[in-house]
Amino acid sequence: MAALGARRILAPGASLKPSSSVVIREDSACSTVSCCRFLSSNAGDVIEKRHPGGLVVGTSSCSRGRLVVVSRAGGSRPPAGARRPRPQNSRRSGDREEVKGDGTLLNGDITVPNVRLVDEEQNMVGVVPTAEALQRARNADLDLVAISLDADPPVCRIMDYSKFRYEAQKKKREAQKKALASRQDLKELKIRYNIDVHDYDVRLRSAKKFLKDGDKVKVVCQFKGREMDFKDLAFKLFQRFIDDVGELGLIESKPAIEGRQMIMMLGPNKAAVAKLQATTQSITNKPKNKKQDNENPSSETALSEELETALNEEPETASVAVET
Repeated sequence: MAALGARRILAPGASLKPSSSVVIREDSACSTVSCCRFLSSNAGDVIEKRHPGGLVVGTSSCSRGRLVVVSRAGGSRPPAGARRPRPQNSRRSGDREEVKGDGTLLNGDITVPNVRLVDEEQNMVGVVPTAEALQRARNADLDLVAISLDADPPVCRIMDYSKFRYEAQKKKREAQKKALASRQDLKELKIRYNIDVHDYDVRLRSAKKFLKDGDKVKVVCQFKGREMDFKDLAFKLFQRFIDDVGELGLIESKPAIEGRQMIMMLGPNKAAVAKLQATTQSITNKPKNKKQDNENPSSETALSEELETALNEEPETASVAVET
């Protein structure tokens, strides 16, 4: 049976569709008819009690003022947009039961007789009965939240628990972000003892980038088959790699053979990285140089004088050539 919505009492003289199938409770008797039919005619109003199988088991007269429609047998769903009824045991925000998974007690979960109350303005009210604290929370349409159960009596605060929980989760996410940003990741680079120049340069640039970002770098050289005979070449390659990385990296573990591979660990040199970043920042923020001719106007004047002198000397040179 689908619910009609909020319960409604049939007032005397109210109209109800004849032969409508309803479940009706008589307030005076506090009994519910499992299945019945309400009949309205000129002779009066009659409840026709029926067996769930459809057989009529009896009838009785009634007064509409004593009837409450609880639900309609076989009724359809309420129309779209219709306001759904509030459940019978529902409460206002000040009476909400536990709606959290962190073990916090609020409102009706607080069963101690007295609490030390902090109001919504974060002012200390003092020790008050729990019932009074709950009433204050209801009047403010807020929650009474236990914030310190170890105290005697427990300390409770009037607040909007949903907002409080949201702010706490937001702070937790920000703390996790900061921890993630400060965490060092381990980057692994694989090279071969006979690596070509281009691949070596790519690995070197990657290592420098990782070190600048504050990450550790693990360099691995894998040996296959008889390549173990070329351990000396791999060791020289690792030494070259350390030299090319320069002051950006610190050797945390020297090149060493582990099984069929040679491994080396490099960590970031924070001082060198900070110095490099400061230098890069200063170059970036430095204003662009103006053109030289605008910067030093005297140079343009000197050039004009030299050109003028050269032009003045040309006729003399020409005349000497003619005389000769």
